[in-house]
Amino acid sequence: MTGLELRKKRQKIGLTQQDLANQLSISHTTISRWERGKTGPNRLYSCTVREFFEKFEKGGYDPVLQALENAPFDDEPLTDEDINALEEAHQSVEEGRILSDEEFRRRLLE
Repeated sequence: MTGLELRKKRQKIGLTQQDLANQLSISHTTISRWERGKTGPNRLYSCTVREFFEKFEKGGYDPVLQALENAPFDDEPLTDEDINALEEAHQSVEEGRILSDEEFRRRLLE
């Protein structure tokens, strides 16, 4: 995906560079460099970006569930830090800082 394609896809769903950077756990300056063609994502991030947009387009991207899927689970109970992180993620969705799955689809179809 070229930088221009990345920018168009990002803008189509109404994400800022910072929003996309947050979803990918990278800096917004990295997104900016990719979009301007100054640098490009390495193979890992190329796959991550592609998967992000594919999941979004299929309506299957949920930022909170994604975080839970990527979390290492074991038999240990959740720590206060884990609970705080989950509450913060939920609050981010509620405040519109991370778009809900439903909002992602709505913006895509606009």
